[in-house]
Amino acid sequence: MGGLSRLLMIFGLWAMVGAGLCGCGDDNSDGTLALPAVLVQQTVTVPGGGKGTNVTFSGRNGRRIRIMLTATKSTMTPYGFVECQPGTGVYQPPQESASNGQNSAVMTLIQTGTYTLTVFDGANEGGAVSVKVERLP
Repeated sequence: MGGLSRLLMIFGLWAMVGAGLCGCGDDNSDGTLALPAVLVQQTVTVPGGGKGTNVTFSGRNGRRIRIMLTATKSTMTPYGFVECQPGTGVYQPPQESASNGQNSAVMTLIQTGTYTLTVFDGANEGGAVSVKVERLP
């Protein structure tokens, strides 16, 4: 490989690293690094009897996210309550939209900060629920 080809390859690699560090390709108008596409991906155990389990993630005002809840038992009715500050939450995804142990919703975050998603089971039987929260473009 010639010296010029090697130099161009090194320059191209540095350009890709720089673009990744600057968050190019994402709408980071404030200059911060982009949030990862998947904010949460874990399985939680929701207790029976109407109690919930908390999952936290970081979000930014104006970002759209998708919340997907998948129970291991199709008889469960997983739903969530999302809040950034106590008393300012919304039921997302709502209990009414659950079907066959699955539920999902798309929402826009209303402020920047740490969010808490409390996962419940509307059937009150409890069990394992796969939780995925992803940032949408």
